[in-house]
Amino acid sequence: MFNILDFIDSPDIREYNKNTRFTPAEQAILIGQSEETTVEEKLSAWQELVDVYSTEEFQVESIRINRGIHVADFREMVIDNIRIWKETIASTRSQDNVVYVLTYGERESGSDGRTIYFSNYDLAYDCFAQTKSEYIEKGYNEELYAKIKRIYLDDESGAMDTFFIDNELRLVMIRPDSKRFVETEDYEIADILEACYVHVPLPFRKGDIVKIHSLFWRTEYGVIPFNQKDKENDICMKHGGDGTDITVSLDTYLDWRDEFDYTDATPSLALRYCSAEELPEKQKILEKLSQARKGEIDWYSLLVKE
Repeated sequence: MFNILDFIDSPDIREYNKNTRFTPAEQAILIGQSEETTVEEKLSAWQELVDVYSTEEFQVESIRINRGIHVADFREMVIDNIRIWKETIASTRSQDNVVYVLTYGERESGSDGRTIYFSNYDLAYDCFAQTKSEYIEKGYNEELYAKIKRIYLDDESGAMDTFFIDNELRLVMIRPDSKRFVETEDYEIADILEACYVHVPLPFRKGDIVKIHSLFWRTEYGVIPFNQKDKENDICMKHGGDGTDITVSLDTYLDWRDEFDYTDATPSLALRYCSAEELPEKQKILEKLSQARKGEIDWYSLLVKE
């Protein structure tokens, strides 16, 4: 049986939850949220869950599903997601009335680099693989990422499937087009990544400096503004929500504008501890912000940047 901790990307959150017991439904959501495991590993783990656990064991009391979505059988929903992901992968063999758009760049640049159009998926993937090979040959150390969008032509809805490829050339995520999920009066297939979320205990406390790590975006930094609510007191967990609720708010500093700010939708599972020494020079002010949150210095000294 797979270890669910392997699907918690943050080493700090993973260590903090080494003794946490996640239900089958919670595990299914965590598997889908992982950026650092391959699509093959996710599909295999999902399949293990539905092979091992019954419909009754896939209880949903401990998770939340987006308002307006009714899921009568969560185990069946996981099975449907497995099928849709496999169908989406199989669709890359098709070249009929579609175009493949490759976007790739250096992760720490914070913005997409080149965009190139291809007639099939393999050409798009090979182009990125060649770029990675050239970086290695030239001794460049930058981490790369790529997204391949399969766009349906002559479709006014803008339908597309998106495939995410990491610096190691691994396919690590799929975002199937929403039309692959069925919503009718009698039957509904929901996207686990978009429609479901789970409470995951976090080790971070008020005043901790953290970094936000993603395979597809530059590293960002912030300070935890308050202690995390527990599962029982979290209003979102009581009354529902959607997949975006696996998030936290952070105090941040916008060095290009020389002002403090905050976030309200930072993915919580992407957080990692960050020491003051690790902070980039332009983010060093976060150390004082951390001290202010912990009550070690007064807020006035922070605001005047003494």
